[in-house]
Amino acid sequence: MDSLQSERLIDQISCGKVITKQKLRNNSIIELLLYPPTALDKSIAANIYQEKYDEGLSLGILTEKELMYYLIETEQWSVENNIKIETMKDDIKKITKGLLDFILQTDKLEKARLMLRKVERSLYELIHEKNNLLINSAENYASMQQQRYLISKVTHRPDREKLWSSDSEFESEQDLELINRLTRLFFEESRMGSRTIRSVARSYPWKLIWVSSKSNNTLFNLSPSEWTDNQKSLIYWSNIYDNVMESHERPSNRIIEDDDLMDSWFIRQADKMESQTNKNNINNMIKDNGKPGRKETFIVTDPQSAKEVYSMNDPHARVKLKAKEKMIVKHGALKEQDSPDSQEEMRTQITKQFMKKGR
Repeated sequence: MDSLQSERLIDQISCGKVITKQKLRNNSIIELLLYPPTALDKSIAANIYQEKYDEGLSLGILTEKELMYYLIETEQWSVENNIKIETMKDDIKKITKGLLDFILQTDKLEKARLMLRKVERSLYELIHEKNNLLINSAENYASMQQQRYLISKVTHRPDREKLWSSDSEFESEQDLELINRLTRLFFEESRMGSRTIRSVARSYPWKLIWVSSKSNNTLFNLSPSEWTDNQKSLIYWSNIYDNVMESHERPSNRIIEDDDLMDSWFIRQADKMESQTNKNNINNMIKDNGKPGRKETFIVTDPQSAKEVYSMNDPHARVKLKAKEKMIVKHGALKEQDSPDSQEEMRTQITKQFMKKGR
């Protein structure tokens, strides 16, 4: 993205208003400005959501959870599809995490990217299909009424006068297609993708504004509660990149400028922090007996917490535990000397003795 393109996007984001031309039912063209909703507008809209949600339930509209059960029972959706969604999310994380391994192997890196894009598209299509099936839920009914209210408040003419001067005038509007188009534009089409926002956050024109805004606190001339989604996203990524630049393990510029590689770095850093946190948690729960040799600590938990404690082990330890579990399942019982840990220790001792004799 060049500087001119960045500046145009910065102007659009900073403005906060969506400028559009719409055709009316009489075929005339009208220019409109969609303003960011005020904190009061949002508060009233939140109340409307709850009111319409309760109204939907009273009318017999199913919740998303209830509707999902119905869709599965009628075979319009399946549990397998839900599992596929979670599996693809895990696959995307795994592929992304591995990208940094190919940073010096261009061909392998590009193949991994293609695989990543393919899984992302498949995930998007499946989630889109699921959302379409849930469109008649009580949650969606309430959300649509909430959005309609906000559209009635944010739509203005170029002279800054509201297109609908009162609630009754909006409710009597016959051009429902206009309202639907404005709703899609404001809540979906005007929102920039994360890749676009991240590119802007890294751009030189924005960095100048970002640095100066920290000293005079005049960013967007709005309170944070009234920032648009694009503005909030830009602030979020600007802070993220600040933290990256100040990181003790700062990645190279090539990684920072590449969203895929940067995401790979994020995942690895998060895993590293999680591993350290688990290690600290274990150290807080146990006391070292000071004896040399294999260290195994048994922590009493309920079944619900067992998985959490298990996850605190490092990957190597989890592999050992899995091997031991398989042997117990196979033989029904396992002597200590036959366990994978003991076998490994015996091999290590034999190797050490052999090396001593060879000296």
